[in-house]
Amino acid sequence: MKYNLVGQKPITTEFMETVLAIGFDDLEPNLVRHGYNVKSIARLLNVRPAEVRSLLHNQLPPEKTQHMRAQILKMGISL
Repeated sequence: MKYNLVGQKPITTEFMETVLAIGFDDLEPNLVRHGYNVKSIARLLNVRPAEVRSLLHNQLPPEKTQHMRAQILKMGISL
């Protein structure tokens, strides 16, 4: 069955790639794809979930960010 909707344009591949690719390689989506959410990372790092959210949004001081990323890598979680 074919639908013809008046006034609607088909979606191009280029448009879909720009929409779907936004944030695909960011830290949070990467961790979620590996089965880790904010709560689980906070529990593993022994920090508050707010600190993990700050890490994911690049709002921590560089030293703290490096330390937390090193701990995540040490646990075997790929970034």
